[in-house]
Amino acid sequence: MKKIAALFLLFVSFQLFAEKPRIAILDFEDNSGTLSKKLTKAQMQAERKVLSIYFRKQVRNKFIILSDSEQEAIIKKMKKESTRLDRNQVYKIATGMGVSADKILYTTIVPFGRKYTVTSELIDLEREIFDDENSMVGTADFDGTQESLREALRTIVDQLMGNEEEFIPQRPKKSDDQFACERARSLREPTGWIAYKKRYSNGICIEEADRELDKMGCELAKERNTVEDWEKYLERHPNGVCAVSMEADMAILKLKRQKKSGNGGNSVSNSGISGSNNSSIRDAKACEYAKNENSVDAWQDYLDSFPDGECSFEAKGNIRKLKKEIDEQEKKTVAEAVKYEIPNDGAVAEYNMAVSPLAVLDGADAAHASEISSAIEKVLDITGYFKVLDKNSFLEKPETAFKAVNFKAWLDVGANGLIKGTIRGKDDVELELAFFDVAKGKALIQKKYSSKAAHAKKSVFRFAAEVIKLLSGEEMKFMFSKIAFVEKTGEKYSLVVTNFDGSGRKELYSTSKTILLPEWSADGQKIFFTSQEKNNPNLYSIDVKTTQIKIVSAYDGLNVSASAYPDNKTIALCLSKDGNSEIYSLDTSTNELKRLTVDAGTDTAPGISPNGQEMVFVSNRTGNPQIYKMNLTDLTVERLTNQGNYNQDPEYSPDGTKVAFSGRGEKYQFDLFIIDLATRQISRLTQNQGKNESPTFSPDGKVIGFSSNRNGKSRLFLSNVSGTKQIEVYSGEGEVLTPSWSPML
Repeated sequence: MKKIAALFLLFVSFQLFAEKPRIAILDFEDNSGTLSKKLTKAQMQAERKVLSIYFRKQVRNKFIILSDSEQEAIIKKMKKESTRLDRNQVYKIATGMGVSADKILYTTIVPFGRKYTVTSELIDLEREIFDDENSMVGTADFDGTQESLREALRTIVDQLMGNEEEFIPQRPKKSDDQFACERARSLREPTGWIAYKKRYSNGICIEEADRELDKMGCELAKERNTVEDWEKYLERHPNGVCAVSMEADMAILKLKRQKKSGNGGNSVSNSGISGSNNSSIRDAKACEYAKNENSVDAWQDYLDSFPDGECSFEAKGNIRKLKKEIDEQEKKTVAEAVKYEIPNDGAVAEYNMAVSPLAVLDGADAAHASEISSAIEKVLDITGYFKVLDKNSFLEKPETAFKAVNFKAWLDVGANGLIKGTIRGKDDVELELAFFDVAKGKALIQKKYSSKAAHAKKSVFRFAAEVIKLLSGEEMKFMFSKIAFVEKTGEKYSLVVTNFDGSGRKELYSTSKTILLPEWSADGQKIFFTSQEKNNPNLYSIDVKTTQIKIVSAYDGLNVSASAYPDNKTIALCLSKDGNSEIYSLDTSTNELKRLTVDAGTDTAPGISPNGQEMVFVSNRTGNPQIYKMNLTDLTVERLTNQGNYNQDPEYSPDGTKVAFSGRGEKYQFDLFIIDLATRQISRLTQNQGKNESPTFSPDGKVIGFSSNRNGKSRLFLSNVSGTKQIEVYSGEGEVLTPSWSPML
């Protein structure tokens, strides 16, 4: 009986065992055709073991698992037949081999966005391929880590190893088309929809397939973000969601722009826009995009794609406008940085400026070129904001082209800024000048000027004014004016006019008789001066252009110290016709005379304020000569100076807030001073530098001219208003006396 029972149990066991389906657990692959960056092949093989062990535990009572050798034979055959295994290939190869298995467990890993999806199918080899009962599918997402993958695999096995009834679901029959559509939908990857379209070109889900492939293609292009991927997308989906919205086109433009600027991206000869369909629609959308971006690059990319587009005119205008704004902002930024180095008190800044000699081209005069370079240096130097570097230290030749400047060579000599230029021609001159920020290695100002040789310096001065404005924020126009003075050479007196830098000397009038105190008319067309030509100190005027001379005042005694009112017809002057030196106003058109001062002391040297409502003058009414101020409406007088025992030569600044004068100090030398009319604070410009007299403001108030004998004979000097920078600008044969600065000419 025991033997019979044992045989019975063995028979039952054999029957139960034999009735179990045979299953093959196949290796899983990356269905995209390439291994994931995060999952190496070794990792994937290790995870297969995890899957196999866990699956064996779950199925041991339901299936017979093929031996490892049998499964390896199947896998080898499948890989030989196809490098990209999908569900159809698995079924086809397995059945073609006559696999002695009833079911196959086949697992794939698919990259989807930034995550991965693992999908396992339990394929029933006894059923038709598109029968909806032929397989069970389980899916789970994971983030690429091993632990996450293990958890996903276990989740899938648990899904597949549910109840026997759930394992082979009983659902109504569906058409192959419908089932294939649902299968492609469930896979959530492009290959599923591509396979569907190949098999069912007119299928019931063909529109859905197009939409999904469009959407997935756009997402993939976004993720990879290369010109090639975006172009592939446009080629496959010319009317796709990312084509109509211009997202693909604009992505290509941006990548192209990045490539141009050296920030990566891919180089293409034409953007996606220019080669796409529906040109008018794309034109409008590209224009809309450029408007939203409103950048030089966006508008330029629009023009590159639609040179004759509807917005091409607008694009060109906006490019010019935006470039100008960028340039101005850059200049402002540079100016702010430089102004930080320039103290408010006008002290010498640490901005080192290199002025390279001009490159002489096309027969230009080398001496003229040298004169122009020197003029630039003088303008910059006198402001007190720049240290002009010594030319002997320069390492680069003047002939070096603007585009080939070796900025390291200029950094090595300590230059913050660099001015370079070229001069062409001899009579008709063409100048090209550029100012470079050496640290940034780029030109901030670049200009071309054409003029007669005699007027070339005006062009240079305009350029210098622009550089100064950029770097200091201040308008300086003293370069566009002239200085008149008396030059005494032996027994000869000459009325002379020069440019601000002492160049361009022009002698207007010369005599052996004494000439005194030149003063410009308000419009700069005439100069008033006193001469003893007729053996009396009479006041004359001379036309600067024609040198025609007229008598203005010829009363007995003194007719001196003219000062012009802003109305250009009235002057103040000093007359002694009534015995004592007093100040009068004279209407030069009607000769109407009005006495302004009435005092027993000597009143002289009037200076009219810029608004014509006040006057400063010198008087010894309280003892020693001091500076006084008069209100020209009610003729009330107040004393301005109390220090020193001899103050003279008062002159208003162009803004009317200050008065410059010369005063004799304790060492009996005359020095220059400025008094602030609001605070009555006095600042000193010169000290221990010889005899300094006759201060005269430039028309913009930035510079003061004066005469000084610090180098021997009296010469013409200029100083900035703080006195920190003083330079000699004219040294002729004779002595320079009583300079006077013109209005802006």
